[in-house]
Amino acid sequence: MAQDIAKQKTLDMYASLMEEVKLREAAVWKVIAGEITLPHPCAREYCFLQIRMIIETMTLGCLLVHGDIPATQSNKHLSQYSADQIMKLLGSLHPEFYPEPVFLTTTVLFSGKKQHHIEPQVNDFLPKKTLLKYYARCGDVLHRGSVKNLLKESGVQSDLDEPKTMLVSIRKLLEQHLIALFQPDTKFVCLLSDPEAGGKTTAAIGSSG
Repeated sequence: MAQDIAKQKTLDMYASLMEEVKLREAAVWKVIAGEITLPHPCAREYCFLQIRMIIETMTLGCLLVHGDIPATQSNKHLSQYSADQIMKLLGSLHPEFYPEPVFLTTTVLFSGKKQHHIEPQVNDFLPKKTLLKYYARCGDVLHRGSVKNLLKESGVQSDLDEPKTMLVSIRKLLEQHLIALFQPDTKFVCLLSDPEAGGKTTAAIGSSG
């Protein structure tokens, strides 16, 4: 009973984190579309800030769902917030911690029960290395830089194509994703916008065995 309660709490917390991701994502798209008006350099910085927060939220979610690994429950690791450090930690404990994009279909059987089918998505996969590059790039943009860099600048950057590309890649990764948990044959599945839940995020844990 206690285990079921803990599992449901994890699912609810993860879904909440993904709703936060969607909220930040929507705000960035409004800036890109000009629905939120900011001076050009500020608009660019705002987009990179939200993307950095999105990546941190994603990695916090990964750490959360791997609570079945004892080492993740130490005060040191529970206090961690840096995306690159969280990914380094999880990579050392469980190399398959990273979300995998999937395509989920549901078949309704004659009995009325629903049978779910999960197919991996191999195209346009956002790898860990690229996500970490995005994270570092966001950090670079959010610092004004040194005098050396200032002397090299031809002007204030305002182009939004770079954050737009990052946002599209992250959405493709998270739209429907699976995380292989540390426990053998146990999978964590998440739909970012589940039509059966009114477009809200849903998450479930099940066995693939």
